[in-house]
This record gives sequence, structure tokens and C-alpha cells, in this order.
Amino acid sequence: MGTRHIPLSLLKNCDHVVLITGGGTSVPLEKKTVRSIENFSTGGRASRLAEGWLSTSGRSDRILVVSLQRRGAVQIGGQAMQSALHWDGVGTPDEVEARIAAVAAGLRFRAAARASCRWHPVYFDSVHEYLRLLEELAVELEAAKRGQYAIVLAAAVSDFYVEDVADEKIQSRGSSGLDLHLVATPKAVRPLVDEWAPSAFVVTFKLETASEAFLLEKARRALDEYGHGLVIANLLQSYTHRVHLVRSTNPTVAPEILEAG
Repeated sequence: MGTRHIPLSLLKNCDHVVLITGGGTSVPLEKKTVRSIENFSTGGRASRLAEGWLSTSGRSDRILVVSLQRRGAVQIGGQAMQSALHWDGVGTPDEVEARIAAVAAGLRFRAAARASCRWHPVYFDSVHEYLRLLEELAVELEAAKRGQYAIVLAAAVSDFYVEDVADEKIQSRGSSGLDLHLVATPKAVRPLVDEWAPSAFVVTFKLETASEAFLLEKARRALDEYGHGLVIANLLQSYTHRVHLVRSTNPTVAPEILEAG
């Protein structure tokens, strides 16, 4: 194996590992990148999932959370900081102090997770970098923690990429437009389940807009196709408060539904 992404000391001092991917991938249009096509994602879902694992108390086993995340995406403890970035500065002195306290608490949470060796971030930008790092991390974990780790694929991965990338900055002067040919990005779930991490419990996400019936059909189809552990399925119009946990390809087994409140 080439570069090791997770220090052996961290892997030796934990019982289980959760690898969570988050943020959106980038598709560069130039090798010396000025322009790119972005899959938008703040990384908030992945950071909240990581925080959930890191906040577990009373467990006898030791869990290491590895975050494979986009540079600049929301990190653990970062929700209050993300909110502060978009704050217009209007508020009472008590509201200002509350915001400052929330940001400080988030920073302390992140520092404590890193100091206790329970959280380890790895960063990507482009879709190609993401796929390479996912494979390398999965192979690394399979060798070190066979059967004792989970992979949660929460990143927003580009479905297409530019195969013929320009060497230099694309010039706009004198041009009437720009034609791009995009090719399909290789799907990572199949090799992840079959080759890179066959003993991992793999979780994927499915988002649709049509209907719950169509959503659940797509989720079960993904389980049939890839043979992994769980699909977390949402409709766009209700994704903030309603989620389906689809764990069986048996159509007689109803998916679990969780609703906020």
C-alpha cells in the first residue's frame, strides 16, 4: 500500500471505526483549475452524523470516526459557526453572547475529539480524488479492522465528469460559447462492497422528488443491485423531518420511518 491515511496508533486504540463521507465533489474543467462544475453540499449531514457517534457515552467499546470530507465543508462542531457566517449582525447583547458561546462550544468539541484520538479528517476536492481516497481508506480499514467498521456514504458525488480536461485556463475572449462532453462517473458502491471493503456495513442515501412509492422502489433496487446494509431514503419535500430506513429487499418487510418531533 502507498500512503497511509489513518495512523496505525489510532486504529490500534479503537474497537470499531465509522468512515463517513461528506460534502460535494468538484469536476475541474482545466488541469490548472480555474473553473469547475460543483455538486453542492455543505457537508452538514455528514458532520451531524459524526457528532452523533462522537457524542455517544456509556459505551464500553471505543469508536474512531474518520471523516472523508470536502475541503471547506462543515466539520464537526461547525453548525454554529456555519450559522454565524450568515448572520447579519443584528441582535440583542444576550443573542450575541449566545452565538459566541455556541461557536466556542463547537470549537471545544472538535478540539476534544481530535485530542482524544476519536476523530480523524481526510480531505478531497475533485471527484477523482474522492474516489481514489475512498478506495484507499476502505482497503486500509479492511486490512486493519475486518468486520469491525462501517462506511456511511453521505457525500454528494458528481454523476458526470469532463474526460478531456483543458491544460490551461479556458479562454472566453472571441468565443461564442463552450461545449462540454460529460461522461458518467464510475459507480463506487459495487467495488466498495465486493472488493475494497467486503466486511464493512455500508450505508447509502437516496433522495427523490416523485413519490414515496417510487423512492422506496429505488432504495430496494439499490439494495438488490449492490447487496449492502442500509439505504437512508428521503423525499426532497420532507427530507428535514422524515426519513425511511430501508434494510431489506423483502417487499413484505416495511421500511422503518423516522419523523422529527
